[in-house]
Amino acid sequence: MLLRRVLDIDAGNPEALGRLAHVYFYQGHMEEAINSATRALATSASFIPSYWALIAANAELGRLDEAHSWVEALLKRVPGTTMRWATNSPKPQDPKRSEMLFAALRKAGIPEV
Repeated sequence: MLLRRVLDIDAGNPEALGRLAHVYFYQGHMEEAINSATRALATSASFIPSYWALIAANAELGRLDEAHSWVEALLKRVPGTTMRWATNSPKPQDPKRSEMLFAALRKAGIPEV
C-alpha cells in the first residue's frame, strides 16, 4: 500500500496518516482509524480530513462525547463547517463509503447547514 511506503519514509507525514485513518475507518478498524488520525493531528492540525476520520470513528464506536469534543475542535479550527461542506468535499469513489462517513459525522453532531 502506497500510504505504508510513505509512512516508512516519513512516519510523521500528517496527510498520509490522515488518509490511512480513512482507510481504516472504511475497513471497520475504528481504533486504528482513531490512532492514525490522532497521530496526524498531533503532527499537523491543518489536514482537515483527519478530523473527519477521528470524529466518525469515535461516533461509530459509540463514543459520542469524544466525537462531540472533536467536532468542537474542528469548528474552532474551521468555523462554519457543515455537512453541506463535507458532502461537497472530495468523496471516495464508492458511494457506500461516503454514506458510511456522512452517517457517522451526522451522528457526531456536525451541523447540517
